[in-house]
Amino acid sequence: MVEVKTIETKYIWPNTGQIKGLPTNPRFIKDDKFEKLKQSISDDPEFMKVREIIVFPYAGAYVIIGGNMRFRACVDLGIKSIVCKVLPETTSIEKLKAFLMKDNIAFGSTDWNMIANEWDEGQLIEWGMDIPVSFGDEDLNDEEETKLPTSISRITIELSQDDNKELIKAHINEILREFPEATMK
Repeated sequence: MVEVKTIETKYIWPNTGQIKGLPTNPRFIKDDKFEKLKQSISDDPEFMKVREIIVFPYAGAYVIIGGNMRFRACVDLGIKSIVCKVLPETTSIEKLKAFLMKDNIAFGSTDWNMIANEWDEGQLIEWGMDIPVSFGDEDLNDEEETKLPTSISRITIELSQDDNKELIKAHINEILREFPEATMK
């Protein structure tokens, strides 16, 4: 049976592959998003009580199965204890793997027309949501022919040296000419 309890952060460990058969958590978070996550937790700390970290007992402590990024943000904010859902020690490695991956999958799609018409864009950005289209001050209505993306593909290129950065950027811009909806940041 899953137990809900408050655990001191010093007894909670990120999943780094220490449990035999359970791969390391594949998720990461970059600086800007991490700052927005921290702000989100600061603004609404009670959310951590309804969206607990999922942990598994291991070596006298607990390994995170779901919520590694939230945990990091809490630690960075100086939070000393976190409400967690503790999985039973009898949970199989296969079940832990399934929980870990399922916690990181976004199954649904976003209705961007609904977002544009019913939500405040500034608040959404403040809360950390990536908005693929700038809606401006105009509301979209059903009569308008509005084509908003139903999915976004993102490519990140990290260069360790600056030697060819401008040349690579020029090549990418040349390729992007074939895709007018694409942008480079």
